[in-house]
This record gives sequence, structure tokens and C-alpha cells, in this order.
Amino acid sequence: MTSEPAAAPPEWFAQWFASPYYAQLYAHRDEAEAAAFLDRLIDHLQPVLERWPPPVRVLDLACGQGRHAQYLSRRGFDVTGIDLAPENIAAAQARASDRLRFAVADMRDLDYDQQFHWVLNLFTSFGYFDREDEHEVVLRNVYHALIPDGLLVIDYLNPERTRQTLVPQEHLQCGKVHYHIVRRIEGRRIHKVINVYDGDRYYPFEEWVWLFGRDDFARMLSRQGFEVLGLWGDYSGRPYVASAAERLIVMARVCK
Repeated sequence: MTSEPAAAPPEWFAQWFASPYYAQLYAHRDEAEAAAFLDRLIDHLQPVLERWPPPVRVLDLACGQGRHAQYLSRRGFDVTGIDLAPENIAAAQARASDRLRFAVADMRDLDYDQQFHWVLNLFTSFGYFDREDEHEVVLRNVYHALIPDGLLVIDYLNPERTRQTLVPQEHLQCGKVHYHIVRRIEGRRIHKVINVYDGDRYYPFEEWVWLFGRDDFARMLSRQGFEVLGLWGDYSGRPYVASAAERLIVMARVCK
């Protein structure tokens, strides 16, 4: 039996995701790739989306600074983006409009009731919490936030590929800031230590993400009243193959 790792520091994600260093480290995120992925996803889900009169209401769960939410709004959706980090929401508010709004909220404590047709959770914005059952709380909240037959899309890391391609240590230079990143698998989670050296200042951050696989999502989603509709293995829409896929993108439907 594999022993579980020590508990992650409480709310590590609230500290790291609110940090300007997080935004700097991931500044390379490709806007064009994100838009192309959303276009493919919309096209794929169109037979379901077109059942509802426009505008289709979307919840971007853990929206960061709102890049996906803004694009969805431009595509004609009515979008609400929520994120735990006030700093991210403050930055996202610059993108706000009549059909694009943002709020600080914890996905474990949502109070929406059948307000949305579609919920998205992108760029591995799941799997952060110390206990597995906390993630089911999130899925239960999403279930209640969706209308009958509403859609959920979760874009997650592929745990098999993560195990196979893990880089134990990495050094990155972003301007004057140096990052020393250390990764290891601990039990059922990947643990990443991000050592930040900014001049004479040092800041240690951490990430702890559960290595949830296809069967884990199927089990958790089924228990909360979802049916899995399909899996993609990357942003181009290729089928999910556990041994080779870059991502684990889960599409599910509310059964109520």
C-alpha cells in the first residue's frame, strides 16, 4: 500500500496564485492556443449548446485573470468568472462588460442555484485540496449551479504522462527573477516547490495537485449526478490515450 504524503500547507494556492511571481512564471500562456481550444470545444458541444436560447450562461470556475472568460464573452456567451485570489479578480475587472463579470469566490462555497448552462474549469484548476472529498464538494456545488442537462468541462493534467515525464529539477530565468523548481510524486499527488530569487529576496512557494485519472473523475462525477460524455487528450481535440495524452479534458452532463 502506498503511504499518503504529509498534509500540504493550508491554502497554499491562495498564496501562490495571488503572487505576481505566479503570473510571471506562466506569462507564456498562449492566447491563440486558448482561443483555438475554446473554438473547437464550442463546435464539439454545439448540438447541446444550441438547445438553449442565447445567451448561454457560462461559469468560468477559477478564472485567473479572465483570459478564457473574455474570449467566451466575445463569442456571445454570458460569462461569470470567479477566482479565489482578489489580485486576479482585480486584474480581470479591466475586461468586464455587460455580459462579462467577475467575483472573488471559493469553489468549495458556491451559492448559485441552476443559474448556468455550462461550467468550465481550465488549466488544471482542480485537485488542490488536502482531502479528496473536498473535490467532491466542488463537483456537488457545480451540479447545483447547473441547469438540468447542463455541461461541465474540466481541463486537467494527464497523471500518466505526468509520472512518465516528470522533470525533478528545473531552473528558469524571467527577467531579473530566478526560479528553481523542484518536483516529486508523493503518494497520489505531485508536489512542486517553487523557489523564487528576486535580487536579495527569497520566496518559497508550493503546489500540491492530486493525480486524478480518468477513473477517478468518472467515479467522483457519477457520485455527484454527472454523466461523462467524452474525453479529449489535448487542446486540438484528439482522443484521450492515458499513456500519451498531453491533457485529460473531461466533458460531462448533469443528470437531473
